[in-house]
Amino acid sequence: MITSAITEDSKALNAHHNRGENLNEYVLAGEVYILEQIDSLGGYSRGMVEACIQLLIQHEIVSCLAVARWMLGYENVNSVQRSPIDRWWTMGCLATRLCVLNAIDKNKNGMASDTDAANGDQQAASQILNELMEIIKHVVKKAESLWESTPSEKNERLGLVHQCRNLLSFSRKMAAKEIAASKIVPAWQLDSLLVDAFEPQEAALRSLAERKF
Repeated sequence: MITSAITEDSKALNAHHNRGENLNEYVLAGEVYILEQIDSLGGYSRGMVEACIQLLIQHEIVSCLAVARWMLGYENVNSVQRSPIDRWWTMGCLATRLCVLNAIDKNKNGMASDTDAANGDQQAASQILNELMEIIKHVVKKAESLWESTPSEKNERLGLVHQCRNLLSFSRKMAAKEIAASKIVPAWQLDSLLVDAFEPQEAALRSLAERKF
């Protein structure tokens, strides 16, 4: 099924590329469609779905950003708006962790010398966090959108913000642990980078929670 979907996506992408269109959104839409199919086939077992998605990410069939788009609801190829999946934040934790681990693997091989490693490669650490923040920013933006568009009760809206904040907290601690273990940058540099990356998004969620109903 996945091979067939990828083949069809490749044909469609080639057609769009020949017309000079930006392919990123088409690629993400195709990846989200694959995730939708995996969820529909293995939905009776959340553990099986998570294991399948982990393999898809590891083999670069889908991206972590596509998982973020899928888990919080999206507009599918038939222009039908999907709701967030059950316990979406657990899938978010999986996506952010794999994003950081994959980015570390790509970046730590780029250190030019032992001297660079000793002084810390701040650029590499920033790149890792930039990839993670693509997911985090999407989560925060989607939370703001759901807050405005979903006619839900106060507790449901606050629950959405609470789970987003939990995901940010997990992602920040996890990124700190994994990047520190990779010894890409000294601890003092890493702390500063984490503050710069996460504080604006955490502030946005605090502001959202303080809005009047």
